[in-house]
Amino acid sequence: MNLRTTRLGAIFLVALLIAVAATLLMWPSTEKTPRHVWPAPSAATNSASQTATAFAHRIGFTTPYVTATSVFANSAVVDISPVGPESGLLVHATTRVNETRANGKWLVTSCTSSQLVVYSPRPHNIISGLLPVRASTTAYEAVVNVQLRATDSWDLEWKSTMMGGSMGEMGAASGMFPLRSTASHPVALVLLSRSARDGGVIAATVVPLTEQS
Repeated sequence: MNLRTTRLGAIFLVALLIAVAATLLMWPSTEKTPRHVWPAPSAATNSASQTATAFAHRIGFTTPYVTATSVFANSAVVDISPVGPESGLLVHATTRVNETRANGKWLVTSCTSSQLVVYSPRPHNIISGLLPVRASTTAYEAVVNVQLRATDSWDLEWKSTMMGGSMGEMGAASGMFPLRSTASHPVALVLLSRSARDGGVIAATVVPLTEQS
């Protein structure tokens, strides 16, 4: 084997490696999108805090303020207050937004609040016919807003209310809600507590479920 042949072989090998690398970079990602409630993957962002803030606006917070963010390899936890420190208001409500990362983008999987504790249904339960909800809550005038929404699109399927505790005192809240869908699909049970000042959401718990026709 002469020097010319060796050089041609090396050039061919380098060109082949470059072509393989370019193909891999252009190849569509095969990473499966994990279970989530919002947003649609095509609308996701690469910032966990921005995703949590946008989600808070989407569910009815007027001026959500991020108080803490913890980011791990493929998950994140973002704490949201209904107002920032500049408001001068004393706020005891914090909503914790849980997220997962897929293809470098952040998706909301659920959120919880100590003011809206859901005992039943449990996350990812399959529901059908009637949806029994059992919780412990505190809210203005004891009224908790209850919604069922389609994941990704966040389209409202139905809304109702439950009565629980008030004035910071937790109280039992329960209800039995009829389901109206004719097709099986992922949904989110949403519990909201609203402000006496402006009606905006101050606390939220969102539980991912699957509705079965």
